[in-house]
This record gives sequence, C-alpha cells and structure tokens, in this order.
Amino acid sequence: MAKTDILSYYKNMAINVIAGIAGFAIYVISNNILALILGALWIITPVIMYGVSKEKPEKKAIELLTQKEKDYILEIGKKTWTFFEKYLRKEDNFLIPDNYQEDRKNKIVRRTSSTNIGLSMMAVISANDLGFINYDKTMELLKNILNTVDELQKWNGHLYNWYNTETKEPLYPRYVSTVDSGNFVGYLYVIKNWLENQNNLQSLKNEQNTNIEVLQLLEIVNKLIENTDFSHLYQKEQRIFSIGFNIEENKLTNSYYDLLASEARQASLIAIAKKDVPAKHWNSLSRTLTTLGKYKGLVSWSGTSFEYLMPNINIPQYRGSLLDESCKFMIMSQIEYAKKLQIPWGISEAAFNLKDLHSNYQYKAFGIPWLGLKRGLADETVVATYGSVLAINDYPREVYQNLKKLEEYGMYNKYGFYESIDFTPERLKKGSKAEVVKTYMAHHQGLILLSINNLFNNNILQKRFMENPEINAISILLQETMPETAIITKENKEKVEKLEYVDYEDYIQDTYKKIDERLIRGNVIANENYLIAMNQKGEGASKYKNILINRFKSTDDYPQGIFFDIKNIKSKKIWSSNYIPNTGKYQISFMPDKIEQELINDNIKTKIETIIAPDEPVEIRKLSLENLGNEDEILEITSHFEPVLSPKEQDYAHPAFNNLFLIFDFDNETNSIIVKRKKRNEHEQEIYMAVNLSTNSEIIGDLEYEIDEEKFTGRGNIGIPKMVKNSSPFSKKIGLVTEPVVALKRAMKVKKQEKSTVNLIIAVGETKEKVIENIKKYTVEENIKKAFELSKAKNEAQTRYLRIKGAQIREYQKMLSYIIFNNPSKKLNLEKLPKQKYSQSELWKYGISGDLPIILVKIKDSNDTYVVKEVLKAYEFMRTKGFETELVIIDEEKYSYENYVMEDIEEAILNSQLSYLKNIRGGIFQINKNEISKEDMNLLQFISGIIIDSKKGGISHSLKDIEEEYLEKYKKIPNEPENIIIETENQENIDILQNTEELKYYNEYGAFSADGKEYLIKTNKENRLPTVWSHIMANKKFGTLVTESMGGYTWYKNSRLNRVTAWENQPNFDIPSEIIYLKDQETKKVWSLGLNPMPDNKNYNVVYGFGYTKFIHKSDGIEQELEVFVPKEDSVKIQILKLKNMNLNRKKLKIVYYMKPVLGEAELKSNGYIDLKYDKNNNIICAQNLYNSEFKNNVIYVSNSEKMLSYTGDKNFFLGNGNISNPDGLKKSSLNNENSLGKKPCIAYEIEVEIDSLSEKEIVFLLGAEDAVIDSKNIAYKYSKIQNCKQELENVKSYWRDILGRLQVYTPLESMNIILNGWDIYQTLQSRLISRTGYYQSGGAYGFRDQLQDTLALKYIDPQILKNQILKHSKQQFLEGDVEHWWHEETGKGIRTRMSDDLLWMVYLTAEYIEFTGDYSILEEKTSYLVSKELEENEEDRYDKFERTKEAGSIYEHCIKAIDRTLNFGENGLPKIGSGDWNDGFSNVGPKGRGESVWLGFFLYNVLDRFTKIMENLNKENIENKIEKYKTIMQQLKKSLNTNGWDGRWFKRAFMDDGNTLGSMENDECRIDSIAQSWSIISNAGDNDKKYISMESLENHLIDRENGIIKLLDPPFEKGKLNPGYIKSYLTGVRENGGQYTHAAVWVIIAESMLGFGDKATELYRMINPIEHARTKESCKKYKVEPYVIPADIYGAGNLAGRGGWTWYTGSASWYYKTGIENVLGLKINNGVLRVEPCIPSSWKEYNIKYKWKNAFYNIVVRNPSGKNTGVEKIFVNGNELENSKEIKIEDNGIFNVEVLM
Repeated sequence: MAKTDILSYYKNMAINVIAGIAGFAIYVISNNILALILGALWIITPVIMYGVSKEKPEKKAIELLTQKEKDYILEIGKKTWTFFEKYLRKEDNFLIPDNYQEDRKNKIVRRTSSTNIGLSMMAVISANDLGFINYDKTMELLKNILNTVDELQKWNGHLYNWYNTETKEPLYPRYVSTVDSGNFVGYLYVIKNWLENQNNLQSLKNEQNTNIEVLQLLEIVNKLIENTDFSHLYQKEQRIFSIGFNIEENKLTNSYYDLLASEARQASLIAIAKKDVPAKHWNSLSRTLTTLGKYKGLVSWSGTSFEYLMPNINIPQYRGSLLDESCKFMIMSQIEYAKKLQIPWGISEAAFNLKDLHSNYQYKAFGIPWLGLKRGLADETVVATYGSVLAINDYPREVYQNLKKLEEYGMYNKYGFYESIDFTPERLKKGSKAEVVKTYMAHHQGLILLSINNLFNNNILQKRFMENPEINAISILLQETMPETAIITKENKEKVEKLEYVDYEDYIQDTYKKIDERLIRGNVIANENYLIAMNQKGEGASKYKNILINRFKSTDDYPQGIFFDIKNIKSKKIWSSNYIPNTGKYQISFMPDKIEQELINDNIKTKIETIIAPDEPVEIRKLSLENLGNEDEILEITSHFEPVLSPKEQDYAHPAFNNLFLIFDFDNETNSIIVKRKKRNEHEQEIYMAVNLSTNSEIIGDLEYEIDEEKFTGRGNIGIPKMVKNSSPFSKKIGLVTEPVVALKRAMKVKKQEKSTVNLIIAVGETKEKVIENIKKYTVEENIKKAFELSKAKNEAQTRYLRIKGAQIREYQKMLSYIIFNNPSKKLNLEKLPKQKYSQSELWKYGISGDLPIILVKIKDSNDTYVVKEVLKAYEFMRTKGFETELVIIDEEKYSYENYVMEDIEEAILNSQLSYLKNIRGGIFQINKNEISKEDMNLLQFISGIIIDSKKGGISHSLKDIEEEYLEKYKKIPNEPENIIIETENQENIDILQNTEELKYYNEYGAFSADGKEYLIKTNKENRLPTVWSHIMANKKFGTLVTESMGGYTWYKNSRLNRVTAWENQPNFDIPSEIIYLKDQETKKVWSLGLNPMPDNKNYNVVYGFGYTKFIHKSDGIEQELEVFVPKEDSVKIQILKLKNMNLNRKKLKIVYYMKPVLGEAELKSNGYIDLKYDKNNNIICAQNLYNSEFKNNVIYVSNSEKMLSYTGDKNFFLGNGNISNPDGLKKSSLNNENSLGKKPCIAYEIEVEIDSLSEKEIVFLLGAEDAVIDSKNIAYKYSKIQNCKQELENVKSYWRDILGRLQVYTPLESMNIILNGWDIYQTLQSRLISRTGYYQSGGAYGFRDQLQDTLALKYIDPQILKNQILKHSKQQFLEGDVEHWWHEETGKGIRTRMSDDLLWMVYLTAEYIEFTGDYSILEEKTSYLVSKELEENEEDRYDKFERTKEAGSIYEHCIKAIDRTLNFGENGLPKIGSGDWNDGFSNVGPKGRGESVWLGFFLYNVLDRFTKIMENLNKENIENKIEKYKTIMQQLKKSLNTNGWDGRWFKRAFMDDGNTLGSMENDECRIDSIAQSWSIISNAGDNDKKYISMESLENHLIDRENGIIKLLDPPFEKGKLNPGYIKSYLTGVRENGGQYTHAAVWVIIAESMLGFGDKATELYRMINPIEHARTKESCKKYKVEPYVIPADIYGAGNLAGRGGWTWYTGSASWYYKTGIENVLGLKINNGVLRVEPCIPSSWKEYNIKYKWKNAFYNIVVRNPSGKNTGVEKIFVNGNELENSKEIKIEDNGIFNVEVLM
C-alpha cells in the first residue's frame, strides 16, 4: 500500500522543501518579502496536499436512515422472517415450500428448489444476526435443514431443481440448474464460515457438546460443497455454462449463460474457486455495454434487478469496478424507467397476475427495455418488492421511499410485502390500474431478509463469503474496471410509453342449431382438476385428473356421455340431451366456461347448462324446464351414465374386468349415490364419486335410483333406456353389480307458463367425506348460482393469463374437437403422403413418445414466427384444460450460419414460459428439417392430428382451409326414394326349440341337441338371454368369436395383439363388430341378420356346434340361415348365407355387409391409419394398417360370392346422424366408394340379389387375413366358390368329430356325459390353446402355468400335445431357473416376475407326461434359455423382449433348475411366496421376501415326490446325491407343513411379510382357504388325521349348496386389517375374493375322490357342472352365463351369489375333464398300462367308456352290482378275466371289450 502519512508527503515532495529553503535563503540575503512568502508556501505545500488528499470516513448505508426508517425496515425483516419461521416445519421435512398464496382459498405450494433451500439457511442465520432468534434455535433449524439435504437424491453432487417437500422426492422431469446450484453452494460457503466462527467461539467457551454438533454440520456442508461438481454443467468448447442438465434426456440444455451481468455470476465464481472450471471462463463472459445518457453499464438478457443484484447478497461490489458501476447503472435505470411510467421501481422476474389451471400464479422475467437483450420487455410491467430491496445497501433512502409507495398499493401484510404488483394492462380488470399479486415466494422473501441483514450488519454475509480462502483467492476477478472502449448494444431503445389500459374480448358463444355429421364440433371446459368434453350431440366425457368419470371411447358404436332423458307422462313422448334426429328442436351452445343445450318438445322448453365448479372437482348440470303450454305437465327426469373412475387405458383394455372394482352406496342424508373404486395396489388412490339429482321445485314421490345397467337399459338396447321408455320403477337397491350404471330419476309437476329446475351434481375426490361435503355445498341453490358466476370469472382470468381473445378460443376449441371427436384434417394430410408402413418407434430417437396427439407446426421464414407463437398459445390453452398433446415444431429454414428461424422459435418458447416442457413426454419438440430424414418427416406428418404450415397463415386460416377443402371433397350421396309398399307381415316364425322332447336340458332359452353335440338358442328382442352366450371357432392362425346376437370379433395370428375386428367386452350391449343388414327394396323394411343391432320382431335362432355356428331367422317371408366357420388351415372366416323366399312374389334385396376393422391391438391405435384398396376385377377389398409395427405386413380382406356394387371405408358417412341400429348408409342410393385412411374406419359394401318365389339363393361372405395381397386374392377366389366352402365346412366338422370322439363316456349322469363328450375338450383346445381368448378375456398370450395345465386333459386325446407344450414352455425359462409369467409368441415379449409357482408346473407336467406315456426320452430333449439381468431388489416385474442363449439345456436340466430355484424357505420352513403363488391376487403377501406359502409347500412336495421317482430310473452322474437331497427336503417340508402350517382344524394358507397369517381361524377374513386343504391330500403330504379334519372343515365352511358353488376362501376380504394384495380390491365374493374359482373347486373334488368319498365327489362334480346351473329359466337368470362351457369363476356373495363369471378362457376346463375321467370314472393310464379305479356314487349300477388309443378301440363297461363307491373285484378283457392283476397293457391296434366289476 502507498504510505499516506505526512512524513511520506515531505519525502515525496522533497523538491518543494528545497525550493522553500531556497526562498528563505533569498529573503535572508535580499530581504525579499515575496521570496519569503513563496518559500513558506513551498514548505507547507506537503501539509496542504496531505490535508486535501486525506479520505473522509464514508458513512455506512444504515447511517443514511433515520431511526424511524430503520425501525420500519427492521419490522419488515421481522415480518419476512415469520414466513420462514412458520413454514420451516417437520411436515415439509424442514424444506421451505416454494410459495404461500392468498386467494379465496389460501394455499401453500409444497415444492422447493435448491435456491430456496440455501436461502432458507441464510434466512436462519440472518434471523440470528438480527436478533429474531437465539443461537439454540438457529442451530436446531440448521441441523434439521442440513440433515434433510444430506438425504436428498442428487446428481453428481448437485441438488435437483425441484423436490416435493413432503416426500423429498425430486419432481419430474428431473433437472439440474446451474444458477440454482451456484446459489446453493454460494450460500453453503456463508453457512460454513458462520459455523466455523461458532466453532471457534464454542472452543473458547470450552462447550464440548455444542462443538461436536457444529463440527457434524460442518462435515455435511463441506461434503456438499466438495461433491457439487460444476464441470458437468460446463461447455468446454465455448467455455461457458449451460443453463442446466436434463436428467431425463441425459444431456446439457442447448442454451447458455454467456453474459457477465447474469444471475449465474455466482455459479461462475464458485466453480472457478473450486477449480471445477478454469479461470479463463470468467473472461469468456460477454461484457457488452448499454447506455443511458452519458452513463453506461453491462447489458443482461432480461434487464431484471435479479440478474444484477441477486449475486451481491454474497459477492461484494468493489467501488469503481465494472460490476459496481453496472449495478448502480441498473438501479439508476430502474428509477428512471419507473418515473417515466409513473409507477414504483423494482422491475424484475416475479410472479404476475395470471394463474394457471391449478390457480398458481405464473412466473417470468420482467425487465428494463434498454438493459435487456430480450425483445418485448416493454410489453409487460411487473414491479417486485425484492427488486428494489436488493438495492438497499446502495440507495437506502430511495428504497425506503419506494417501499412506502408499495405499501400504499396494499402490498404490506402478515409476512412482510407481497410478491409484486402487475401493471400490465391486458391482465387487469376493467377500470383497474394495477393488481397486487398476493403471494409470498420463498426465494424472494429470503433475498429481502438477507438484504436487510447486510444493511444492518455492514454486509456481514458478503464478508462471511469472502472469508473462505478459496473465494478470497479469486477476488481480483471482481475488481475489473469499466473498459474505456467496449461493444455498445441496444442503442435503438424500445420506446417507453405511458401504460394504456385495455379491455379484453375474452368471451365467445358458438351456437349450433343443425348437426352436420360431416364436421362434429366439440367444446372443452375445465378447472384445475376436472374436465368436460362434449360434442354437438351431447356425447362426451368427464375427467378428474387422469380418471375417467363416465365411459367414453371415440370409436365405440353407441352413445356415451352423461345424459338427461325427459318423459312427458301424458303424451308418452321422450326427449334427451343426447341428440336424437327428428325428435324436436335441438340446439347447443359452446362457451369458454359452460355448455348449454336447448330443446323444445311438447310445449316444454328444456335447457341444460353444464359447468364445473371453479375450485372443486364438481360437475353441475342445471336442467331448466319451462312449460310453454296451457296445461300442467308431469315429467319424469332421468339422468344416467356408465361410471368408470379409472384411467381410460384400464377401461379401454378390459371394461368388464374394470367394472369389478366399483362398489356402491347410498347416502340418505344427501340423497346421493356414492361410487367407490377400490385401489388395486398400494400405489393407487381410492376414488370416490357422489351423484345427486336435486330440485327445489314441486316433486312427485321420492328420488328413484338404479345401479344395474342391464335392468336400466335392457340388454342389447343402445337407444332410450328400457326403464325410461316403460316408466318402470327403479329398484332403489344397493348391491354388487358387474355392469354398473348411475341412474337417478325424479318425477315432477311443471305448471303451465312456469319454470322448474333440476340440478345434477357430480362430486369426485379421494375421500367419501370430501365428496359428500361438496354435494352438500352445491345442493344449495345460492352456491350453484355463485359457481356459475365464479366459473365465468375464473375462465376470464385464464384467458387473461394466456393473453388470448374469444376468436382465438374458438379456434383452439376447434383444434380440440379435431383431436377428441372428429378430425377432417387427418384425411387431407394422409392423402398427400406415401402409402407405406410407418412405425411409432422411429419417433423415439427424437424424444417423441407418439402416445399422445401431435400438433405439427412447419415454419420456414422468420416473418412467420407469429404462427409458432399462436400455436404455443393453443398448446398452452390445451394444457390449461388438462388435455395433453405433443407439439412438434419443424424448422424448415435452409441451413445457414445465422439460424434466424431457430433462434426465433427458441425465443418464442422461452417467452411463452414453456421452456421447461421441451423434449419431455407431452412437451415441445423443436426439430430442424435438415436433421430429420424424409422418411421420418413423412412419419411425423402421418401421425400428426393437426398440421399447421406457417406458409398458409395462422391457425384460423389453416383450419378454415382444411374445412373448406374437406367439405369440397366430401361426396354427397342421395338417399334412395322411399316409396314404401306396405305388405301384411308374414306371421310365420322359426323356433328351433319347439320340439322340446327331442332336446336335452331345455331351459326356455336354449337346449342341447339330442346327441349333446350342439347347443340351440332361441331369442328375440323382447326375450333376450340373461347375458352373452358365446362360441369360438379357430385354427392355429386365425379365429373368430361369435355371440348369440352376432357380436364378437375376429383375429389373425394373435387374438389380442392383432385383432382383425374390434373386441367388445360389454355384455349388456354386445355391440357387433360385423353386421349383415338386409333391406327389402320394395317394402323398404330393414333388419339385421343377427339379433343386434337392428332386430325385427321375429325369433333369432342360433346353433353352436363343434367348429361352426348357425344363425337362423325368418322375416319378410324370407328364411335366412347363416352358417359360420373357420377352415382347418386357411386364415379366413367363411359365412354361407342361404336365403329362401317363401313368398309368392319375387324378392329384391339389398344386403349390406359392415365391419369395424382394427388390424392391431386396439381401435384407437389404428383409428385413421387403415388404408383400403378395392380391386374390382377380383371383387375384393383389402385393408392394411399403415401404423402397426408388430404385424406390419398383414392384410385383411373382405369378399363376396356376389358382385360388390359399392363400398365405403368411412364410418361417419355410413352412420351419418344415425348409429349402427339405424345407419344413414342403408338409406343411400349407393355407398361413397371412399377410403378409410384418415377417418374413423369401417369396411362396408353392398350387394343386391333377386330371389324368385319359393326359391333359394346362397351367398358367401368372406373375412380373411394374410401376409400379402396376392395370397388374400387367392384365398378369396378359392372360397368364392360355394362348393369349396361346403367341402371345407365338412372337413372342419369331420376333424372335430375325430378329435372329440376319441373318448366318450356314458354314465347315469347325462350332464356329465354331455360336458365330457365334446364341450370340455373343445373349450380347452379352442379357447385356451389355439385362440387364447374368450369374450371376457382376450389375452393372446401363453401363461407359463396356464397353457401347461390345459394339456392335462389332452393327454387322452393326443399326448404329443402335452409334450409339445412342455418343450414350448421350457424355452421361456431363464438361466437362473425362473420363468416368464406370460409372453406373446408373435412378438417375443414377455414378463419376468417373482411368481413362485410358475416354474414348478413345468416339472409337474413333465412328470405327468412321463407317467402317462413312459416316454423318458423327453428328458433328453434340449431347448434354449432366456437371459437377462435379474429383477432388482424393489422391482416387481419386467416386461421386455429377452435375449435367448445359444446353448441349450435338456428338459431334465430345465426341471432341476426350476426345482432348485424354488428351494427358498422362510422361518416357518415353507417355500417363499414371492409376489404370488397360484393365487396371483396374493400380490402383497411376500414381495419383501419373507412371506411363505403353505399351498406352495404341498405343491412342491408333490413335485419332488413325483420327480424323484422319475430320477430313480435315470442313469446320471451324482443323481443319487440330488435324490437324497430332495428326499431330505421333502421330510423337512412335510414336518413344517403339518406343524407350522396347521391351524387346529385346517391348514393355514400363507404367512405374510408383516407376520400376519392367511387362512387362520383367528382371522376376520380369509379364515379358511380351500387349496391348502385339497392339496394336503393331492400331494400326500398331509398327515392322515389332518386330511379328514381339514376336508370336513372345508365342507362346513366353503361348500355352498344353495348356490351350487365351492368357494375358494371365506370370508372374503373387504374391510379387515389384512392386505394380501389386489384380491382385496375385487367385489366381495367375486373371482378369487370369496367366490368359486373353478380351478380350486375341482381340486376339492379330486381330494374327495382320493379319500374314497364317491358319493360326495360325484355330487360336487355334478353341482359345479355349468349344465346343472342352467336347468330352468329361473336358474339361467341367476347363473346368466353359458351352460355348455366351464366358467372360470362363480360369484359367492350377496345378490351376485350363484352368478357365473368369466367363461371359455379358463384352465379349469382341463382340470374338470381330467377329474371326471381319472378321479370319478377312474380311467388311468400309467407307463403304457390302463387301469380303471372308479370313485362313483353307490347308486350307479353301470357306466361305459369308449376310448380310442391310436388304432385301438377300448369298449369299457363298469358294473357296480354291490353299490360300492370304490374298489374293483374283477376285470375281463374280451371275455377273459385278468388274473393277479387289474392292469391292462395298452395296445396300438385292435378292439378290446373290457368289463370291470366293482
């Protein structure tokens, strides 16, 4: 330092002293006065200079304030601290919430950032500095915060950008922010210094305990600083920091901090100090200057106070430095700009006066126009409190005065000052000049408090920061001075104008008085959690969060929505909020906040106003009824919908299954139906819904309600519900339902010339109490009125938030209509693209999921950037409505250095505050056309729902052009002339059940034919079956499922993944995916060949046979017989229609074939992507799904033996304003010959036939699939010849006669004979092995345990089937021994789980095969394994396409691996259950690795017992040791089962992870489970005494003879403490949860037979036979499902007890067959030897078995003259008695008559 004392001045100014002495010398010599004076001046000059240059002591900033001003600012600090004091709390893990917001409802936003966390710690020590809290409280808070921070998940030491304060989990998408990390570590350095000082103080005081605590915190702080590695955020090439790192994309964000005047300044300084980045980085930061008058300073990006002053909390300003001058320049600019605008100063980034859909204030940067590079800064003005407080150390009095001004605006409140004031005109209410943003943001509160601390304590935080040696070492970087020459920017300043206040046109109403089926409009209204989408017809969906309230799928073929039906009791007329053509005046109006429908019928004006409550998930539909007539009217008002309460994906995949988790209640206090969806796993949330229909008008009678959809609508009825039509009383019963509806009815009087209102209130939430509370609130009329007002006000606020006008809303709603309902643009887009195959997976390289609707924007010129901004507004509008899309912006600018378009796009995204959504699911994607291939560009255009090309203008122009072009190209086809000729209807009817004496088990619905090989059904529209009765016909590649109503579906290769037509799973409606309509061209009468969807009044007869189905009907004097089958080999469904004209005149018929194509897994996925090609020469229509990557080469086709006259692929055209029960297409003179590409698809074609009087006509309808068009044409040609079809039908029938005829039984029990002599094996082969589908379950997959067990029955038919299945399944075993739980063979994908029993079934079936055939060679067959990483510790399962090993293992080795993998025992000595054993529903019993299964113990014992006996016959190295090991395990296992597994009267079922027991008499639920009892006998592991006791207990507790079922367990799970898994989510008594699971019921019968109880075994066998459940009409109504196939389950509780569940697709069919043949009738084959060991009722005197083995025939008769249950005395073969043996060696040829005497 330079010396500045007075002596130094004399030394430095020695020349002056010399001159002074010389002056004195002259005076002495000459007495010259002037010389004396000058000499004196020279002598004292150093003294004068010393005085002049001496620095005056600078006043501290605090000293510039009066005491009153100081007290005021200190009070602000204290109030600001109370925010932290209140919200640094345990429930948030001491993580400060991001903000507290005051509104109608105050709310705390429970997320936080690393900046917030750091500032909260700084706030704590500042509160201590300022005397607000003591040392102990300071240490307590720091300790709690730091301990939490230490536990948080991190990335390379960095905290993530956001965390949930309750769970401490990072929020997705995970991101690491450079600024936030810099702030956090900067604050840590201050905390570190504070702790070190405390440590020194405590050391001086010798307080050891306190010292240790401080050291522990120091250790955490040092670790956090050291581990935070900034190099990962640094771009080495550019030598600057990225704004952050996107964890989900695993890359740096392509935007950078390149300015010195930036909020990232602290991050840069710290990274250099830590040596994470080189010091030259500092010099790489831009020092561009801007000017104001003669002053200048650094430019920033946004011109905010935050950028300049926020880092100064820690970083000191060196007087005169570049940064010091720039900060003062910024403050001066703030004050100057505010003066011009006549507002307070402090413009900075802040929350502003706009809220999102969740009512959270929005946040962005606002700045001074000449300070920021960002454009448009003058457009918006927001003043933030902290923006001026940050300057308090530079301009304390100015800040004080500014705060007083802010207080005048009402900014000062309980936590100090509110966040900001918004002066932006577009966001203000009419007449308002400013709006206070009433929120407190944690980081801004912190900055205010810290600034006050620095003021009162002489920049104490800066000093602490700089006292860190590594920081102090680089302080020189901060002392850089203002350059003399520099780059100056922003010389052309944005003009500063006084604020002008505007009124926004933010409301619009669109009214539609006519429905144009070509363009169906829609509207979406929403609050933060609830959404309603409705189209012009009143159809649509409501949604809570991601939960669908009512059933709605845009491809479904019946009206779906929440409807009102109104019936006039006098006139009997009915009208509906669901548009019905020609039923009166109808109009609908769409507004931003509500939807209004208006109808006039019978002098009644009906108005329905639909809104959503502003703040709650409550839907209000206000129905007003005005009587315009002169008489009073009595009206019945019914509101109804199908409840869902699940994510839409669950309901789309399996509606019938989805229904099983809904339970109902009725709240008498509010008169509301309560619906609850039970959660299926611990990750799900239970959802409640309350529905109320209330009125203050005059009512007649009480509220009526119905929850059973079948009762309400009537089966097969998609029109006005039956109960509404007939005015039937609603049942008002609450019970269990499998097809639910919510229907409420009120009858009321509407007086003449008066108005009445009814309100439908739907409240949804996570608790029952909350939904009832909301119902109570909104049944008050005043609250409804307020809701209408507030809903509109809130919508206006959202509109201001988006800064959009009504006209824009109209366009955005139009875009939503395109996406949700009907998209005219799709067709136009796809017509312009190559018709080739496109694959969704090709999108993934760009980060685009393709799972959501895509909006594509193309821009080539910077002048068109406004289009991008428009679309961003539309995109954000959709997000505010809770509607997810993906926005893809294509930059088409030719490659150039400047990349103006790219920059404009990025800036548009940045300015829209949507940058955080870039490159994430449901987000924004920016792609340069030069970086995307032409093929991928075509793909993007192919799948985009809406394409906006900026060359054609903005959204409005684009949509207008789309619609004009669409309507211009739309073909208008005239209707046929309706010159109806009325003929007397022929009363003849066909009834195939009329000769009841020739039928078996006639029940008025149906009966078996005399030989039991067919099932005959008669039904009509007034007398329908209780539910769907289906049938399956398939070969190995192709199949079809049909129902009695001609519903069902068809598939190719895989019944789930590659459906040809739509799989419908709603038994009540049973919507067909194929329909044949017939129209009499003279009478114009139209009907459908099947009962659905357009029946006439005549009978519809159905015959189900093995491999075929017949539909028989007669109408208009024409007999119709349609025979349906699938050939043995070819992939085609053949339908031969025979028409017989019984009239005396010729008949001309138009026949229209209609089908709903899928060509993939789901209609929604292929919707719009199906391409039709009509080949006139070959009379064939081929279709391909251009967007199916799994089965990309598949072609489906339709053809006919008659010439197709016209066709259509456009379902909207075909249905028109009708539906499938009355399509407009049948009225047209022809179909429009249009493709289905870009439309809702169908394939419909028409033919015409003429039939002479008393003549016949045969027509073939073909629906097929192949891998090539040429193959399709060849097959179609082959079967266009009717003779070829008939021959193939005979081949099919012959095939099944052979297969099913190989084993026939003839017993006294006819139902047993029928089921075993064909139906059971047909079910097993067709549904389980070949098709792997059913009406109730369409899986298409192989289940490891499932299809193995299915082959148990088939060993008698062909043991090779069993062997092949073992080999197939062995290939799905992993090297470790576990197996895929299920897999799709066609895709190679499957699921690896922790299921514990799957793998053992391979060993079980291998033993079964060897025991049956004696073929040990199977053990030497070799197959490969699967290989993958094992499941992680907390990974429940993994779905993937797993790799396959090159090396193979023998089946023996596969079996050993399976056994050894299972030898994992728990503390009770029983095998661990994993995530489930045979009962998948026990998913929560053992996932943590401690749960054990008693049943699995018995099963394992049985497997070991059987397989060790096989091993004893093998000659393998060291096999004896293995056998010995297994036998030892068996002994130990048996002991554990009979001790630890025994409960006193029966065997327990399982031990849970948490120590609870299933199947114990101590339980309230699941006291006893059947399979532990039955398998104690089947396995031979149960002690003899325990076997009988346990079976007696089973009989007492689980056999329900009244309902004819054997329950799996009892009591069912419902409300008890046990939580075993998703089984508890089922309705009580349904499926595994306390119903009959037929698998287990059969095992009970096996156990009874093994105990020798023949009467009991046969009684139970008969009891669960489906035929016995449907003997009468009444029993059919109870049982409901098919009498001819085995059900998977029968319900066992409440009003559903005795009702059949899923049918066809069940492995219990195989077990039922095996049990009947082996355990009851006693036919057993072992190692080539046949034995007969009956266990039959003593009343049976005789029965016969005919068995064909290869070319040998065994005619077996069993006689029981002594009335025994078991035991054989003698056996005769061809008249010769067997001596000393009761075994018959099986021969391959010959006829053997066997007589068995018991």
